[in-house]
Amino acid sequence: IQMKQIKIAVLALLTFASLSSCNNEDFGDNYNKDANGIYSADNRSLLSGAIVNFSQNGGNAYFMAPQLYVQHQSQVTYTTEQQYGLIAGAWSRYYVNQIKNLDTIIQNYANPTPEMLEQGSAQNMTGVAKIFRAIIYKRLTDTYGDAPYTEANKGINLPKFDKQEDIYKSLIAELKAGRDMLNSAQTKPTGDPLYDGNVDKWKK
Repeated sequence: IQMKQIKIAVLALLTFASLSSCNNEDFGDNYNKDANGIYSADNRSLLSGAIVNFSQNGGNAYFMAPQLYVQHQSQVTYTTEQQYGLIAGAWSRYYVNQIKNLDTIIQNYANPTPEMLEQGSAQNMTGVAKIFRAIIYKRLTDTYGDAPYTEANKGINLPKFDKQEDIYKSLIAELKAGRDMLNSAQTKPTGDPLYDGNVDKWKK
């Protein structure tokens, strides 16, 4: 009898706990957001971010990986690279941290607000974004050959890989289009750590 009473008591406790522990609570959209994080950026910051991030795509990582592939050195703990496991570091930085920023600038300046025009005229901001995006794609296709281009950064999980030749042809047209948009008589592009908004240098 005592064991039966214990089982009933435990079952009752578990039932009570399960009923009282579940609660549908709406904590709001900001519950899991980092209070110190940045969730939006103005266009000059996007331009600065793309240019600075591109300048950092190199250095030690690009020196180390080839040595691992040809087995001039080896790793002790993280052995992925020496076993020819390509990591997505550089690849994702091109698309996510750089090209995405420039795509956003080009899209935003299709319908600029007065605040946006204070950061640079639509022609100059779009022109610089197109030129620098072409520079990034050139390095990307120089490095990898065929690469996502026409379907890149469009929310497609498996974008098609365009032929390197087609990418080069498109980049030449893109460079010319960006160059022809630039106008030194209009508000210079801000957020440019490379030429400080000097459109003549961008044209050159």
